[in-house]
Amino acid sequence: MRLDRYLHESGAGSRREVNLLIRARRVTVAGVAARDGAAHVPDGADVAIDGGAVRPTGELMIAFHKPAGYVTAVHDELPVIFDILPFRPDQALPVGRLDKESEGLLILTSDGQAIYRLTNPKWHVEKEYEVELRDPIDDAALERLRGKIDIGRGEITRPPVRVERLDAQKVKLIIDEGKYHQIRRMLAAVNNHVTRLVRTRVGPVKLGELESGAWRHFTKDEVDALRVEIGTRKTPTKN
Repeated sequence: MRLDRYLHESGAGSRREVNLLIRARRVTVAGVAARDGAAHVPDGADVAIDGGAVRPTGELMIAFHKPAGYVTAVHDELPVIFDILPFRPDQALPVGRLDKESEGLLILTSDGQAIYRLTNPKWHVEKEYEVELRDPIDDAALERLRGKIDIGRGEITRPPVRVERLDAQKVKLIIDEGKYHQIRRMLAAVNNHVTRLVRTRVGPVKLGELESGAWRHFTKDEVDALRVEIGTRKTPTKN
């Protein structure tokens, strides 16, 4: 397959857009910077944009490490995630939001049913966060976080799946709902303040070693596990 077609079918952009990426020396094939969109991609070759692996797929499922300072939106006066990503909103949309100052795993997909189920509280998809705090957190505050919390505006959270103190001013929180600014509001309710918030997992998909600003396609195992979790597939597919 031609490289420009390979990139286009990977969701990296139009033929013109992917050729601009190639000319900017942002595309590598088997670790070597590509020079020509007409070049043949050997079977099984590793193709990457800015170090992020790409492959043709009929349905995009992307793991993106959102940096702080970017808005999870298509258009805004502030920098948006699509200023970084090499594909367009009509190719894949973000699943839920991370606020401007939050970091970590953001899933983007072209699968509307997956977006609906991942964001619908009915499916109880777990989201894991590591949270750095302004003040040390004591045992009493941890116990309050483990129960239902009144976060204002008439909203009360369900008890988190897990609350763990990682050090004096850092906690891990796993929740299975997604109210507006929920983690920040939960910590404010126990008289603390979030100084850094990183989402490290959504369902079976982990942030892992993905660098800030980088993205990658889901592995087959991740696609299977996620679809089983949200009920769009009963069992993993065979290779």
